[in-house]
Amino acid sequence: MSHQSYVEEGFWYSKRLIDLEMVNHMLQFTRSISGLDDSDSDLVSNGLKQGFLSPCFLVKEPSIWPFLSYPKLISTIRNLIGPSIRFCHGGDILFAHRSGFPFHRDLWFDFSEPPSWDSGLKNFKFVRAITFFHEYRPITFGLYPGSHLVNSCSRKAIWIDVNPGDVVFFDPRLLHSGLACDFPKYGAILTFAFENKHAYDYHFYRQFVQIPDRYTPPSKSFVDFLSKLSLYSPSIMDLALQNFYRQQLAHISPAEPPQGYLYTHFNNRTACT
Repeated sequence: MSHQSYVEEGFWYSKRLIDLEMVNHMLQFTRSISGLDDSDSDLVSNGLKQGFLSPCFLVKEPSIWPFLSYPKLISTIRNLIGPSIRFCHGGDILFAHRSGFPFHRDLWFDFSEPPSWDSGLKNFKFVRAITFFHEYRPITFGLYPGSHLVNSCSRKAIWIDVNPGDVVFFDPRLLHSGLACDFPKYGAILTFAFENKHAYDYHFYRQFVQIPDRYTPPSKSFVDFLSKLSLYSPSIMDLALQNFYRQQLAHISPAEPPQGYLYTHFNNRTACT
């Protein structure tokens, strides 16, 4: 049922998927490296306008690797898109980020035809998983069911109160949003996909265009960790593939949509038509 719903709706919501012990571990870790807690209200004075850690921070901290390989998380993703998933190198940790964001799609540069956001493609198998660690208060997360499919966004947006330990799994083509809150957000966004061209597009776009100054290659210990779980994609270290994408992406700037992110913004009251 979850697989079919994910295919048709573009998302799956699991309540209390991550136990509170892990949630608390991630909360304390995030607070310790951010230097913030709920009493910090002026993010600008702390230099945290973005509110994100390095997108590759997860790969450098063995103490939190059990989170990205959390068994219920991985089994749910395999149930949604299939068993042969791979961790998409990177991962974002979110902290002390009170602002909301408009409806958008998490898409990246794609120079092929048809592009990866064409819903007719059968091998576009991606899952973004977002969860939060803050204590006892939900984050309101919005989405348009079915908006990952071409010409299939006639339904109204729905809003989910995501509590600590809950996880929203969504197709990156799905229109989604988050409301602003009056307390810090602490959470993470992980990406998993089948190993194919679309996964390579995602990885190398991030490496060479989106976060070149913050990209961290996987260490041997991290490779070994993922490999034991059948979550590692060795192709990301292939020199020929790296050179191919480096050349293809050389003229792309992350500051220039639509050549960069290729996502479409919607404000919180706009229908996706």
